Amino acid sequence: MKVFNIGESNEALLTAKKEYEIGNLLKGHENIIQIESFEENQLIKINDQEETHSFLKMELCKQGDLFDFIASCNNSTKAKGLLWNE
Repeated sequence: MKVFNIGESNEALLTAKKEYEIGNLLKGHENIIQIESFEENQLIKINDQEETHSFLKMELCKQGDLFDFIASCNNSTKAKGLLWNE
């Protein structure tokens, strides 16, 4: 899930909607995380507090995100280039 703190910013809402539209254009691509839906102004609980946010419901990446994967690589792996093996 990707949460957007829209608040009073119309630009943030437009950015979130654009990301959803682009995700739909790329739907079905094996190397792109799939976006399930865009939920606008929904009441959700974060750290035991209810807040209103907009969010993208996305496919679960069981192996974590790309940033964490790259950060976990040692220097010799980075020097050779990154190779993802399942």
